[in-house]
Amino acid sequence: AFGVFHQLFVTIGILIAVVLGMSSVVGNPDHWWVLYGIPVPLGVLHFVIMFLLPDSPKWLISKDRQTDAEKALQRVRGGHYNIDPEICMLIEEEAAANEYQ
Repeated sequence: AFGVFHQLFVTIGILIAVVLGMSSVVGNPDHWWVLYGIPVPLGVLHFVIMFLLPDSPKWLISKDRQTDAEKALQRVRGGHYNIDPEICMLIEEEAAANEYQ
């Protein structure tokens, strides 16, 4: 779900940039600073929110941090979701990946 929202917002950003870049809107030499200034607060907001996201459960499993992976997955899936099958699948995938290395 996080990947879908990221892609959606990137696409919306491209649409807004194209519309604002039209010479009849602000895409002219007098208003160039608007096109460069709008992304700055959005980039700062994205940077700050990034630190609120949990680590990837798959990455945590690869670093032998199963308890942290379970907490991160429970946070993403919600408190009432049974994460045990998914954690087992991640552990099996990591074990299979380590076999081939």
